[in-house]
Amino acid sequence: MMSRGGGYNVSREVLLAIRQGNVERVEHLVEGLVAALRQQRHQREDAEVGVPSSGNEHLSLGTSVWDLACAVQKLARRPLGAHGSEFWDEVGHLVEAGSPTMAARDLAMFCNAYAAGAPLRLGGGPGAALGRRAAEMAPELSAQDLTMILNGLSKGAGSEAKVLEAREVQALASAARRVKLDRDMPNQAPLLLNAFAKLRHSTDSDLYGHLFRYSQRSWRSWDAKGMAMFLNAFANMGRRARAQIPEESWRGAASRCTQFLPGADLGQLSSMAHGLVNIGAEAEWVADFFDALENLLCTRDRINDCLSAQQLAIIAHSLARHRRPERISVQPPGAREQLLPGTTWPFEEFASRRLRQFSSQGLALVLHASVRLERGGAPFFETLAMQLRRHGVAKLPAPGLAVVCSAASEALPAVGLHLALRLMGDAEPGCRRTAGTMSPWQVMWLLTAFANAAEARAAAVADGAPATLTGIWQSQGDAREFLVALCARARQVIHDPARLVVVASLARRIVVA
Repeated sequence: MMSRGGGYNVSREVLLAIRQGNVERVEHLVEGLVAALRQQRHQREDAEVGVPSSGNEHLSLGTSVWDLACAVQKLARRPLGAHGSEFWDEVGHLVEAGSPTMAARDLAMFCNAYAAGAPLRLGGGPGAALGRRAAEMAPELSAQDLTMILNGLSKGAGSEAKVLEAREVQALASAARRVKLDRDMPNQAPLLLNAFAKLRHSTDSDLYGHLFRYSQRSWRSWDAKGMAMFLNAFANMGRRARAQIPEESWRGAASRCTQFLPGADLGQLSSMAHGLVNIGAEAEWVADFFDALENLLCTRDRINDCLSAQQLAIIAHSLARHRRPERISVQPPGAREQLLPGTTWPFEEFASRRLRQFSSQGLALVLHASVRLERGGAPFFETLAMQLRRHGVAKLPAPGLAVVCSAASEALPAVGLHLALRLMGDAEPGCRRTAGTMSPWQVMWLLTAFANAAEARAAAVADGAPATLTGIWQSQGDAREFLVALCARARQVIHDPARLVVVASLARRIVVA
C-alpha cells in the first residue's frame, strides 16, 4: 500500500512553492498532483481486479508519505479554487487505501489537514479510516500525535455522520489517561478536553478527573485561549463528567480567568464568561470574574464597539445567568418593583446598533439577558421581537425556542400581555416541530413559560380584558398537539418521578387556563 520510501510520493515542489508564496506555481502543482494521485488510484484499482498494466507501474510523485501529508496540510489552509473538490476526493481515496500502514505522525498530519480544509469529509470514509487506524495505534501514540489526531477528528463531529465508533473513542480515551503530556505544550490538556467534548464522550469521569488534576497543576503556564477552551469543554460535558472534580476547585479557575481579563482578546472574554457560568460553580466563586468583566466593559474605551454581535450576546447572556439565575416570576411578591437593573453595563445600547448582525440564536440570548437584567424595557423587547420574526422565530432550534419563550413569559409584567403573548404565539409552532429533540431543561422551561402565560391571559380576561386578547395558540387542536408533544417528550427524557409530577402539574395548569 503506502511505503515511507518509494510508494506514494509527492513532489517537494509543492511545499517549496507554498513557502515562496508562488500562487500560480502552487495552482499548477496542485493540478498535477491531483492528476498523479488519480492515475495512481486507477493503477491500484486495475491491479485489484486483474486488469493488465499500462506500463507505468512505477509512477512516483517525488517524495515520501510524510512529505505528502505535510503538503496536504499546507494546501488545506489555502484556497484551491476549481481544484478543491477533486483534490479532496483524491486525498480521501489515498487516505482510505493507505491508512492501515500509516505511521503515527502521518496520521496526525492528515487529521490536522482535514480539520483545516475539509472537516465535513471526516463524517465519511476518510474519517472512518483515520479513526480506525488511530484506535489501533492508541497504545503507541505520543501526547503530541494523540492531541493532533483527536483535535482533528473532533472537527468533523458536527456532521450528521458519526466520526468515531464508541470503541474507538474508548481506545483513545485510554491513551489519554496513559500518555504523559508535554510540559512545554500547556494547551495539550485543554485541546484534549475540547476534542472529547465535541466527540460527545461525556460520561468518563475518570478521564476528566485525570485531565482536570493535571490542568490544575499547570494553570500558571496557560494562556487565556487555553483557559477558555478548558472551561467550555467542561461546560459542554455535563455533571457526570465533572463527578470527580471538587466543586470548590472552580474557584481557582475563575481566579486565573480574572487575571487574564486585561490582556485577553474579545473572543476569549466571551468564551471564559460562557464557560464559567456553565460549569456548575457556585455564584460566589465566579463573582470576582464577572464583576471585573463588567467593570472592563463599562470603563475601557471603545471595547463595546469592537465586540462582535455574537460576543456581545454570549457575554450578556452569561452575565444574566450569573447575576439573576432565577426566573423573575419566582421572586417573592413585590420583589420585582424593588429590582434594580442587574448590571450597569448598557449592553442594550450597543446591541441596538447592530441588530442586523445578530443570528436568531444571538437575538434569543440578548432577549433573555435584557429581561433578566431589567435592561431596555418594553421598547427594546419589542425591537428584539420584531427582529426575531424577521428571522423566523419558529425556525429556531429547541434551545433557542426555550430561551425565547421563557424570556417572554418572564417579561409579562414589564412589557404587557400583547407583546409577550404575540412572541410566544409566533414561536409555538416551532415548539411542536422540535419537541422530539428537546432535552429535559427545554421541556421544563417551555411548559413553565406557557403555563404562566396561559394563566396570565386567563386572569386578564376574567378581569375584563376582551376575549379577543392576543392568544398563544391558533386553535384548541394546536394547544392539544403542543401538550401531547411536550408531555410525550418528558416521559422519554425525564426519569425523576418528582419532576414528572411537576410536568403533569404544568400541563394541568395549561388545560385549566
